[in-house]
Amino acid sequence: IVLKGWLSSAVVTTNTSLASGPVIVYAKVWSGIRAVIGGQVEARIQRLGMNSTGSAFQPVLFLLHDNGDGADITRNDGVYSRYLPSLSLGRYIVTVTATDHDGRAALIVPDPTTLSPSHHHLGSRLMMGGPVIRRTRALTYDQEGAYCCGSRVPYTRTQDAGMIAREDMIGVLDVLEDVITQPPSRVTDLRAIVNPAVRQITLIWTAPGNQLDHGRAHHYEMVFGRNAGHVTTGKGTRLTDLEQPKTAGKHS
Repeated sequence: IVLKGWLSSAVVTTNTSLASGPVIVYAKVWSGIRAVIGGQVEARIQRLGMNSTGSAFQPVLFLLHDNGDGADITRNDGVYSRYLPSLSLGRYIVTVTATDHDGRAALIVPDPTTLSPSHHHLGSRLMMGGPVIRRTRALTYDQEGAYCCGSRVPYTRTQDAGMIAREDMIGVLDVLEDVITQPPSRVTDLRAIVNPAVRQITLIWTAPGNQLDHGRAHHYEMVFGRNAGHVTTGKGTRLTDLEQPKTAGKHS
């Protein structure tokens, strides 16, 4: 099992953020040509130098996600990612670590009957060779909602990944300018469950943060109406008395 980390940019400036978007930390965890899902992948951002007391700076630690939300593009593809949080000016060393998450990590057993067209190429690669399958288990991840928009890799069986303890030093990150406050990340997995009998619609989504996919958003606002064009421009009936946002990455 191999862990490989990288950054979307090794320099943080206002121009970098405006031109190519916020900096993202990536970590790919694969065994041969198969993705490892369900692992625990953590980024460690260590500022170089000493603080005012002559001690080393406290590292910034945060988990990366393979959930298809926030900075992550595709769920269950073995590439874990997350936006870089706000950092003080300085030079940092970025390291990522991966563990089996107390035995939760698994390898997807390819099944061409469940691969969506958007992942056909990935499925073809997964089917070429790889380790001999010794033990499999049933589908374990949350299947709420239909597959949509190429945002997840579907599967029906997994193989235990075994014990994982990997570390990869990505390299140096330079924060040269204070970046303007970032908005909450986009909600990319909004789903609606309609109950016509009681004229009720239940909405489910993954909570964004108050700074991209970190922290907790301040509040939610919802706009609905019969004209889709009006709703997308903010016109329609507006609701603000909604549940309090949860910590980024949690289901609302």
